[in-house]
Amino acid sequence: MVVDCPLTGVDKFGLDQNSLYKIFGFPDLGALIVRKASGHVLQPRKYFGGGTVDMVVCLREQWHVKKIESLHEQLEDGTLPIHNIIALDSALDVHSELSGTLDKISRHTAVLAQKLYDGLVSLRHRNDEPVCKIYTGAASSYKDASSQGPVLSFNVMNGQGAWVSNTEVEKLAAIKNIQLRTGGLCNPGGIASSLGLVPWEMKQNFSAGQRCGNENDIMGGKPTGMIRVSLGAMSTSRDVDTFLRFVREFFVEEYLESPIVPPPSLAHNSEQVRFHVESLTVYPIKSCAGWKVPPGQNWEIREEGLAWDREWCLVHQGTG
Repeated sequence: MVVDCPLTGVDKFGLDQNSLYKIFGFPDLGALIVRKASGHVLQPRKYFGGGTVDMVVCLREQWHVKKIESLHEQLEDGTLPIHNIIALDSALDVHSELSGTLDKISRHTAVLAQKLYDGLVSLRHRNDEPVCKIYTGAASSYKDASSQGPVLSFNVMNGQGAWVSNTEVEKLAAIKNIQLRTGGLCNPGGIASSLGLVPWEMKQNFSAGQRCGNENDIMGGKPTGMIRVSLGAMSTSRDVDTFLRFVREFFVEEYLESPIVPPPSLAHNSEQVRFHVESLTVYPIKSCAGWKVPPGQNWEIREEGLAWDREWCLVHQGTG
């Protein structure tokens, strides 16, 4: 079954799940398109929901009769979202009025996707190492909307070529009011293929604690998922600029470390005696509790700062 992509082609079983909300937002609906000749694929299920049976017996014995007149009646478990269904007609009209044809939207999003792709590719660290690893199919090109949709999947690397946690990227993006998706993207085959994850590695990651949706996103020196940015009819060139600025601000190492210049010595004068150090606290383990230097105790100041201050940090054993 094709999932998580709007208006895709049907698969070999004649099943296609289209997420209508990904096309125009409200109402939150999806559509399952089934070729009638393939309807039997969905019929052998053992469970049922309200509205899909003609009769149910549940006292003393369990017995039910499924609806057989139409396939959709057999699959519509429970109460349907009737208000959303009624609103769908208006949503289609508004979408057409604001965005025009799907071809027009495709041209619009293709231009934005090309701009975003070129912008991410051009981002370099100070040592000329790339910031992003972008994953594309062998036959796809952002210059050709018929071969590549307005979706970019990538991972971020630091200046030493190490992977940046996707969870970190997602949290920072949320702070900047940027909504993106990270993780397995409901596409285990594509993730494994693009990231070079063979079955034994994925099983080993699972044994080490990786689960869908958790923060163990770098294991064994490899990312376990990707970052995905999607563009739509309402996306603008300004949105692309905002995202590129976000990546540049947080993840591009632009400057060499400047040499530490010692502070100028204070001249001895009558004003100097008014200032003194009341107390001094160092934090040997970053972000953990501090240790107060005893009064009158001399303390070494090194080039990088106070001795033993932030010398260590806690590191997640799974993600590094």
